[in-house]
Amino acid sequence: MKTRPQLNLLSVSTVESAILDIIQTFETLHGIEVNIEFNTTPKIKEKNLLLENIDIVISTQELIEQLTQQNILLKGSTKVLGKTEVVMAKGQNCLAPKISSVSEFIDLMMRSNEIIYTTASSGIYIDELFQILQIKNSIESKCKRFSTGRNLLDYLCLCNKTTAPDHWIIGLGANTEILQYASAGIELLSPLPLDIRHLTTYSMAALIHSEHLVVAQQFIHYVHLPQSMELLRKFGLNQNT
Repeated sequence: MKTRPQLNLLSVSTVESAILDIIQTFETLHGIEVNIEFNTTPKIKEKNLLLENIDIVISTQELIEQLTQQNILLKGSTKVLGKTEVVMAKGQNCLAPKISSVSEFIDLMMRSNEIIYTTASSGIYIDELFQILQIKNSIESKCKRFSTGRNLLDYLCLCNKTTAPDHWIIGLGANTEILQYASAGIELLSPLPLDIRHLTTYSMAALIHSEHLVVAQQFIHYVHLPQSMELLRKFGLNQNT
């Protein structure tokens, strides 16, 4: 029996929902099995991809460019998926107000009972932002950091069922991950104010040593068809910002 061709992807979890839907349709249309592992950009950066059985990497544009310069990713195979934005989230029972200015953001951070963010790309920005705004020392005791957005949002879901409305737990993370938890009672509270807005561009590229380069490039092309890009937009990746 002839085995199905396989592709192995290593991807940031920031694009998880959209890319899983795209993979499912691609497998059905082309008869190709796609395996995917999700991780954070810092963890992907730590991997020795030359020793990994990976065909395509999806990560921040910055890391994709670094890996291309290191002759790990194939030059000319890079395609941009879109941009995510760091936003604030809360449980549906939390009475915290929406904010629109940097001073309101600082006030919300000072008044919150817990502030949660990750050790991944969005969390690195938030940690640096707290230092720039000179509030890190004041709020450090109530900050909790999680290795992934999923862990952060699972914690927020749990707290949503057990905490009082006046106990403010504010999550800070990528809009794409927060949108995945809307059905679980997690609400997008506000984007960050314009002066401290933070966007991250995500891209994909093929590994230079991939044994399935033709199929990898076929998948990259499929992701950039209009119907796939529309799905990425639906899940919060913005190609125009």
